[in-house]
Amino acid sequence: MQEERNCLGRYIPQEDKKGLFPPHKLGFDERGMPLYSWECLTLAVSEDCWSVIDLFWLCHVLMPSFSGMAVERVDLPDSGGVLEQINWTMECFKIILSEYYLFSKGNEGERQREAESKKQAEEIKKKYSK
Repeated sequence: MQEERNCLGRYIPQEDKKGLFPPHKLGFDERGMPLYSWECLTLAVSEDCWSVIDLFWLCHVLMPSFSGMAVERVDLPDSGGVLEQINWTMECFKIILSEYYLFSKGNEGERQREAESKKQAEEIKKKYSK
């Protein structure tokens, strides 16, 4: 699972963190400043959490929608109707779904910032290349 998620699982001691560039870019904070992590993010999540996330994606699919991609439930984890499911699992699914949409929204903002900075760089290049 770690190889699939592109994680070597190498522990970096605290003293080495000062001299090394962080290997994991997390995106940007609310001020637009970049966020980094020195520790493997997939190793920070327990195996139980990964199994619930995997179960979520077995029961849900991404579908194109007007606002990008939407998550649609196509199956339930256990046999029976919605009211016969384990409550804990269904609550976890709600959390995963809301976090997915928050993450997607954050990625869209990052894409827009990158596009704006590329546009500004091209304008500067055109201005000074003449």
